[in-house]
Amino acid sequence: MGHALTSALSIPGSASAEDIQTVSLVIEDMHCGACLGTVERALKGVPGVREARANLSARRATVTYDARRTGSQPLIDTLARGLSRGRGRRGVERAGVAPRR
Repeated sequence: MGHALTSALSIPGSASAEDIQTVSLVIEDMHCGACLGTVERALKGVPGVREARANLSARRATVTYDARRTGSQPLIDTLARGLSRGRGRRGVERAGVAPRR
């Protein structure tokens, strides 16, 4: 009588599991609670970011994003603009790898 639904529902514009990426960013210039808030707000403002959490003591931010909408370099660029005003791109790295210059 009852039939089980065997195919997955695909919603146009929704990200698949393969599209969701997580990156850890090393942020040398994050020194206080205000910096932590600035980092999280800036990252959450990037289109495609699903979650952004900063850790002040580790000086890292972990970001989960839709790879179809953004990537690690736009995240690094956003932080470099927000945290390193007047100091160039110093202070932001992707998991220990320096950003492109």
